[in-house]
Amino acid sequence: MVKHQTHYFNRDAIFENLKTIANSRSFMKTQHLTKWISMAGLALTSLFTLPVAQAANIIWGATGTFSDNTVLALAGPAAREFYGVDAGGSGAQTTANGYTFADYVTSGNASITGGPSSYNNFLGTAGSTGDAAMDNILNYGLYGGNMPGTLNNLTVGASYTAIALLIDTRGVHQPTDTFNVSDGVTTSPNQVYSFSGGSPAVGGYIIGIFTASATTQTFTVHATGGGQYNAILVISNPPPLAPLPVLISNTQPASATAGVGGQAAFTAAFSNSPPVSLQWQFVSGGSTNPVTAANAAVVTVTNSGVVVSTLTFNNLQVTNAGSYRLKAVNATNSLGVVYSSAATLTVAPLIQWLQTGAFTDDTFLALAGTPANEVYGVDFGGTAFQTTVNGYTFDDYAATGNMSVAGNVSSYGGYLPNGDTGDAGLNIVLQGGIYGGGDMTGTLNNLTVGQTYNVLVILDDTRTGPISAPTQVPQTVFYGTDGVSVSPYQPFVFPGATNASGGNAVGAYALGTFTARSTSQPLSVLTASLAGQFGLTAQYNAILVETSTVAPPVPPIYLNANTFPIPASSVLPLYFPAQSNFPIPTSTAPLAGEPAVMPEGGNIGFSAAFVNYFAPNNLQWQVITNGVTNNINAGVNIGVVTVTNNLGIVTSTLTFSNLQLSAAGSYQLKAVNATNSSDVAYSTPYPLIVVPTISWGATGTFTDNTVLALAGSVANEVYGVDFGGSGAQTTANGYSFADNVISGNMSLAGGTAAFGGYMTGGATTGDAGLDTMLTDGLYNSAAANPGTLNNLTIGQKYTVLALLDDTRGGSAGPSPTFTVTDGVTTSPSQQFQFANGSPSVGGYIMGTFTAHATTQALTVRDGGNTQYNVILLEKFTATPPTPPTLGAPKVSGGNLILTGTGGTPNSGYTWLSTTNLLAQNWITNTTGTLDGAGAFSNAIPVSTTTPASFFRLRLP
Repeated sequence: MVKHQTHYFNRDAIFENLKTIANSRSFMKTQHLTKWISMAGLALTSLFTLPVAQAANIIWGATGTFSDNTVLALAGPAAREFYGVDAGGSGAQTTANGYTFADYVTSGNASITGGPSSYNNFLGTAGSTGDAAMDNILNYGLYGGNMPGTLNNLTVGASYTAIALLIDTRGVHQPTDTFNVSDGVTTSPNQVYSFSGGSPAVGGYIIGIFTASATTQTFTVHATGGGQYNAILVISNPPPLAPLPVLISNTQPASATAGVGGQAAFTAAFSNSPPVSLQWQFVSGGSTNPVTAANAAVVTVTNSGVVVSTLTFNNLQVTNAGSYRLKAVNATNSLGVVYSSAATLTVAPLIQWLQTGAFTDDTFLALAGTPANEVYGVDFGGTAFQTTVNGYTFDDYAATGNMSVAGNVSSYGGYLPNGDTGDAGLNIVLQGGIYGGGDMTGTLNNLTVGQTYNVLVILDDTRTGPISAPTQVPQTVFYGTDGVSVSPYQPFVFPGATNASGGNAVGAYALGTFTARSTSQPLSVLTASLAGQFGLTAQYNAILVETSTVAPPVPPIYLNANTFPIPASSVLPLYFPAQSNFPIPTSTAPLAGEPAVMPEGGNIGFSAAFVNYFAPNNLQWQVITNGVTNNINAGVNIGVVTVTNNLGIVTSTLTFSNLQLSAAGSYQLKAVNATNSSDVAYSTPYPLIVVPTISWGATGTFTDNTVLALAGSVANEVYGVDFGGSGAQTTANGYSFADNVISGNMSLAGGTAAFGGYMTGGATTGDAGLDTMLTDGLYNSAAANPGTLNNLTIGQKYTVLALLDDTRGGSAGPSPTFTVTDGVTTSPSQQFQFANGSPSVGGYIMGTFTAHATTQALTVRDGGNTQYNVILLEKFTATPPTPPTLGAPKVSGGNLILTGTGGTPNSGYTWLSTTNLLAQNWITNTTGTLDGAGAFSNAIPVSTTTPASFFRLRLP
């Protein structure tokens, strides 16, 4: 029989006034409604979910310098002071003009992390504000590296002004040293704070205003070279004459990088109670201007109680670069103003890539143009000025400034030991180069705005070695990128100057064309080895830039963008080397990149875009599995396909939610010329690996053998594993264990060292068999000992319980913790060290999973090490879901807002509704799944024509 948890309430009068809501709460209690709590954030299920404790965004205001204590009044009068914080340990201080400050450590009004260091001489001997108490506050301070700060003890919903003061009059710092303040999302303008001898000022200040959405607020002070804190004053602002608009959604603006001619869209939403007026704003060069149609942007607004506004750019230009935010003003009270967070838009001029290929001599240089049209040639080996036999000149990038390369650059001088172009000058250019990590970005300089250029990127490597271990892998490829568009992959490594087909080749090239939108143009050269693990580095040998006198050829179908897989926000797999900020390129002979590894039940998306203005394109997503290519169709392959077409750029996104193992394969987007079906192009295929994962459940500590029953009864035990060589053991309560090496039930990949003294100091569980297993264990100090559960039955659901302990008085401490990982997800951490077994013997972590193979990864990590004591595997037995505690219902913009917390994570629920409580004719209104914390939030539209409605929560 399915058990139901039932809650009722009447919503007919809720929308009349708040008094009726209170009456409705009384009615609901009589119907066995459990404890109701007020909701700290609103939710609209079709749009977004706002976390309850989301930090507020600070609106940055005045900045300047100061020489006396009058600067404090800029934040507000002393009568409205909330608190003052000094950071150097100078004790309680009251300034001559009445502002009080207390040390952050003593008062707890602020917290600063990151290991700050104290200093008590920032004013030196010459600086003074004329106020002895304020001098004492400012003279002390904290400094260090990354030191995030937090304001504490705030009142949710209250408005505050915060002023940060920073000073340094010692003369040891530059007068150009600046500081800024961050709320974790936006950052204030910079302000000078270092004035030698206190002239003409003592320090600098920055002011910000915010409305507290939690009892804490991120407030981090960054000074030149690191963090520094001297004084912070927080003032309580008077409440507005009318309610402030409520920011509901700020999922976008999300900072974006797009190319010239491309598109970008930012979205934000405000509650429309009170009514709001909206205005998108553009921040550039320190000035803020309204966004209108004249700015080449399109603003759309939808209003259903929640006002959603989208700012869309359809033909981006370099001048559109800047930051964008949405301003909401209380339509009945112009003083009530709230902003969305700002998002940065970077617009990059694009290079159109024309062709790639290999070369054996200097004739390929003519692909870029004649020597008469050469603008400059760049070589990277530090060689002197070189001229090739056919008349092209190259000079070192560092000497001429024609190209700049950022990042950790290393030089190399042996790229052409086995090759010869027949041109001594070109050989010298190609022999040298620079290389580094994937973040070694390049920029072409000294360009003329409006001029069209051809650019030829040249790479080579003929170093050889034995076939079994060549110096360079022949499959190594390169591509050029401007940060948005990318060239096709092109092999450039030819050991012994021989290509894969047996012919001769010295190196390779990629040819592109672009029109300069500024005097510089991003151009980076990245390389990747496609044999084995996909890696990414940067390498530069030579680049030739020519003015173009011919319009570039127009391919019928041109891949405009080919972006990364998009993970769920809570998942951080390594799709591509982390140092790379560049798109993966297209390829005329597609070569796969590093697979996207996603957990079962996770979410992922793939996007690609084709130019659609040369000819209309028909798009088709495809999956390649076991060498067979199949089309992806809605409702068949589970994936959801969306297509947008803006100014000739057609973008398609394939999205998967709740990934299953069957979704594994490689995904690509096929484009077919609608007027010529023989004209076909493909995006680069992305391999997707879906791995089974463990759902982590309870963690805690234990003192006796009853902990084993948490995994299940003895009757459902599959096996128990101990790791110290203690042999077969049976606990007093009937669970049996065998050594991992003898039984083969679990295997460990790394080297291990056995230890036989984890249970010392008189610690005991009261069960001799369990004590024997816990006192033995295996460990590896290098954290390189991955574990695997063996002998599983495919399709069977299991519960796994990991026990770790250490009661040695000399080693055990109050804080060391352990975690368990399946290689994709990681459990919460749990303490496991208790000196002499007090108050506990060890810690446990439990998880559940369904076997999709006969093995399952399971690794136990002890901080930076691995350690194994006891593992128990049981057949899973379901327990009834825990019902959530319901929050008080609220009304916003025509929606009834229902929330709950504390239920069984990831369990299902259904809201049933009826208009006749006596008839009991319940119908399904809304279904959903509790999130990972066991919480939910629903917004249910209200029917103004229905006299009364009642709601009932059903689990599952």
